[in-house]
Parts: sequence; structure tokens; C-alpha cells
Amino acid sequence: MRVLFVQNCELEGIGFYGPLLEQGGCTVDVHPAWRGGPFPSPEDFDLVLAGGTPIAAYDAEDHAFLRDELRFLSRVLELDLPYLGICAGGQLLARVLGAEVGRNPVREIGGYEVELTAEGANDPLFAGFPARFPVFHWHGDTFEVPADATLLATGEACRNQAFRRGRAVALQFHLEVGPEAAGAWAEAYAAELPPGKTAADVRGECAAGAPAMNALAEHLIGNLRA
Repeated sequence: MRVLFVQNCELEGIGFYGPLLEQGGCTVDVHPAWRGGPFPSPEDFDLVLAGGTPIAAYDAEDHAFLRDELRFLSRVLELDLPYLGICAGGQLLARVLGAEVGRNPVREIGGYEVELTAEGANDPLFAGFPARFPVFHWHGDTFEVPADATLLATGEACRNQAFRRGRAVALQFHLEVGPEAAGAWAEAYAAELPPGKTAADVRGECAAGAPAMNALAEHLIGNLRA
């Protein structure tokens, strides 16, 4: 299986998902979209993942590489390729499918829990997952669920945490991020930290959930490859 990861900013990479895909026999290509330049042909891949960026999905038209990515994603959907959008990658999927992306009432940064809906519990991507599980968050925006899509997971501070439309899935949360990456984000995006929360807090919350998140990331990638 040949996999493409669309990297939307320098700091936010594929994380644990990359080694897990490679251990499963996949070839992983990384397209540094944030640098500009033409996207590869989606026909050359069996699976596409797209990661996060501090740029809001509703501001995509103001950035050439994100305009290109919206067109690329439309082609991915036309080809009916499996797609996993992580954080902003999920918000871009929502936009391509005609759903709104806007500000969430609160910023979710650090360790949280999400809960599978009845449909999510029966979705093949979440086979082997508990009904409620820990995740890592860094976002202030949220997506609406597109028409004809299915809500798969919910959260208390941000209701829409995952949806599926055909073979394309959006995740608002991260399972691929470890404490080191979380700490780097907290240093780089320090201005976004909620009052009273420090970089050390964010790293610690990620570390506390890491054993469970690592196991769930392995489940998710195994399910995605199946």
C-alpha cells in the first residue's frame, strides 16, 4: 500500500502514524504542502492522510497551497480513495463537502476524552476502541457534519469530533502526537495557551494519556489498512 501524508505546516508531522504504517508494510510519501509546489497525483496512492496547520480552514482561499489542497482533496473524493483528515485536515474535508467550519466556543488544548456515537462504535475505523478514550487536542475551530455524513465521535467542549462520508474520515483529535511533539507545539504556539495552562501542563497531559493513545493509534492504523 502506498500512502501519502500531506503535511500542512513544518511543525505538525505524521507522528506515530508514519512508523505504524511502515511497520505494516506501507510505503509513506510526505508532501510538504506548506512549502508550496505542485501536489502529487492522487492516482498514485492507495490512502491519503492530511495533517494540521495553524491556518484556519475558512481562510484557505487566502493561501495558495491550501487552495491547491482543496482541489486535490476534491480529486481524492472523486477517485473514492480512503482519506483521513487530522485536525485541520478534517476541517478541510468538511469544507470540500460543503459544511461550515468556524470557531468552537472554547479552545481545546491538551488532554481530553471523546466518546464514540452508536455509529462510531460500529464503524470499522474504530474497531477495538473503547466507548470513551483519551485524545490530544490543539484546536480552536470546529467543523459541522456534512450532509450525508455520519457523526462518529463527540466531545463535551466540542461536540463534533469525527465524521465519515464514504471512504473519507475527519478527526478533530490527535492520537499520533507524543509528549515531545506536544511540548514543541506548546512552545511554538504559546500565545494560544488558555489562561493558567503552561507548556509543561500540556506536555504532562499528553504524557498521561500516551500509553492508551499509542495503543489506539496502532488499532486505528491497523483498521485503516484492513
